[in-house]
Amino acid sequence: MEHKGTVSLTTNRLLLRRFNMNDTEAMYDNWASDPEVTRYLMWQPHSSRDETKRILGLWLNHYGENTFYQWAICFQSKPEEPIGSISIVRQDELAASVHIGYCIGRKWWHQGITTEALAAVIRFSFEELRANRVESRHDPRNPNSGKVMAKCGMNYEATIRQSDWNCQGICDTVLYGLLAEEYFSTTDGQATESMALLVVDMQKALLEAQPYDADQVIQRIQALLTAARANHKEVIFIRHTEQVGGVLAEGSEGWQIDSRLEPLANERIFDKLYNSAFYQTGLKQYLDHGKMRTILLVGMQTEYCIDATCKSAFEQGFKVIIPEGCNTTYSNQILSAEKLIWFYNTDIWYHFAQVLPLTAVIDLLEKP
Repeated sequence: MEHKGTVSLTTNRLLLRRFNMNDTEAMYDNWASDPEVTRYLMWQPHSSRDETKRILGLWLNHYGENTFYQWAICFQSKPEEPIGSISIVRQDELAASVHIGYCIGRKWWHQGITTEALAAVIRFSFEELRANRVESRHDPRNPNSGKVMAKCGMNYEATIRQSDWNCQGICDTVLYGLLAEEYFSTTDGQATESMALLVVDMQKALLEAQPYDADQVIQRIQALLTAARANHKEVIFIRHTEQVGGVLAEGSEGWQIDSRLEPLANERIFDKLYNSAFYQTGLKQYLDHGKMRTILLVGMQTEYCIDATCKSAFEQGFKVIIPEGCNTTYSNQILSAEKLIWFYNTDIWYHFAQVLPLTAVIDLLEKP
């Protein structure tokens, strides 16, 4: 492998960087002293800041080695405060394989942060280190850790009985893995095969009702449109249609696609009557004719038409990529729009699609 050492990595929200001694308090307070965080790990919660300081000192002594990988997980907006750690805990030069471990403070669970960090280290392992295999494992009593691995494209391989140990004693272990050929067949395949950017229901009446973070969502979709058009990728718009008298009645002002995302003259628009963009629209036939097997899915509403279209595309054999921050909806009586978007993007769609950082999707569009 081509070792680099612990170099800084960035994602849509995160900075993965080296630890320093100034991280002692944040590491202790945010996760290292919490028994809930370490419940299924192989080390006990730290009993004092002195213990955390000692561990940090050991890590810092190893940063001079190009085979040592230990990152602090931080928000880019607050790089001085680590909220967790991620590392390559084992490596095998002969097999060109790496094993990744991670943990994050309880305050930041269920926000897609660990998934984002793991995806970055997976990319680094394959694209920079030239690893042939990336693997990770979890205690079956901690299924959320397995969800993180699956969301990052890792494959379930086995549950090995009483083969491991952690703070709970001897335990079963669930193994996930990903091979370089699988990783590059996905990333390169998405870039080289024909793909389409599908913009769903970004219509005037729906946007005038002020869905969550609408202006920022539009800006991100504009960036995708620019990249798709510049690189000759297909752009398709989906427009919802209601009966006469509805705000989305055919031909009405509210039915029109928002002018900030206006289709070009040569771009197709499919009108639909139901949530799924595929149902009775001819979209599938059009995609099949153009040999477009990958769909980049953006628009609204997250829990209705985006969800239905995502699952329908999956059922019909399409690869679906959902760029982060590019779908939106409204709050309801039970959940805020922000929570709905988070729930679908992190807990629902990983079964059917890849949810990728916007920058990664733009990179896919820009590849020849």
